[in-house]
Formats: sequence, structure tokens, C-alpha cells
Amino acid sequence: MPAVRLAVFDIDGTLYRRSLMIDLIEHLMQLQRLVPSYFVESRALQKRWEERESGYNAYVQAMVREWEQKAIGGLAEAEVIQAAQRVMRETQKRVYVFTRELLAALQQNDYTCVAISHSPKQVVDAFAELWKFDLAFGTEWPVDRTGRFIREQRDGLRRLDKGVAFDNVVEALGGE
Repeated sequence: MPAVRLAVFDIDGTLYRRSLMIDLIEHLMQLQRLVPSYFVESRALQKRWEERESGYNAYVQAMVREWEQKAIGGLAEAEVIQAAQRVMRETQKRVYVFTRELLAALQQNDYTCVAISHSPKQVVDAFAELWKFDLAFGTEWPVDRTGRFIREQRDGLRRLDKGVAFDNVVEALGGE
């Protein structure tokens, strides 16, 4: 069996110049599907981060926590997918030149290209489709039988573990 050529890209802040999740949340707020009051703590931390008084990780962790605890429950997965696709159409050029060119070169040389992100799988999939990744992995939140995200997220939440995702890709491609 020939060796598989593999390239794995962490998306947020590496290829994409921002956070897929934050852009998705902001778009859902513009559509009035989420209310800004869900994100009081993260907005305060965003301001502190922008003014170099706090770190980026604290801001993003607060955004994720508020998304999980207040915002996602009850949203239809179909509307999140639609919003993710629209975000990607509007922000498709928001990528770093070096990593964009590296991705193109690797794709031209028959590498299997994999996108990984802690952002919601729906927006990761939209990004991966746009940039022609072979595989994509993101965090998966559970949905109920009607296709709506479950308000209580502890059961069924499949938060992405990037190391495990990488191991699964290698195994699926016949690696050791």
C-alpha cells in the first residue's frame, strides 16, 4: 500500500484569520436568532482582550460557555448550517496568505487535507467544503429528534479532541 500524504490544518487563527465559532455567533445575532444578552461575560472579556488587559483564551472560553449554556439550546440545526454557509460566503477571503498558499500546494500534490477546529461542526464543514478539504472535524452538539439542539448539553456533547481526531484520521487512512 502506498504511503498516504497527509496535511492537517488547525483552522481558527491558523488558516482562518478569526474564529469560525465567533463569526457564526455574531451572524446569528445579526439574524436575531441569538440575543446579545446571552454573551455578557464574553463581550466584557472581548473588550478587555482588545485593550490588552486580558487574554484571548479567557474571551473564547467564555464565549463557548455562554454558547453551550444559554444560546444553542432550541436552535434548529438546519438554520445553524444555513447561517454557517452564509458566514463562509461572506468571509471566505479571511484567510492567511501563507497557509492558503500552502493548502493549495498540498492539494495540488495529492495530499489528503484535513481541517480541525473546536468550532461547531456545522461551520467547520462549511469552511472545509469552501476550501476543498478532504476531511473535517469540529465539535458536535447533540440534537433532538426534531433537529433542534438540546438545551442540556452535557449528554451527547462531542467536544473535539484534536489529538484523537488526528489518530482517527491516521487509522482510517491505513496508518499506524
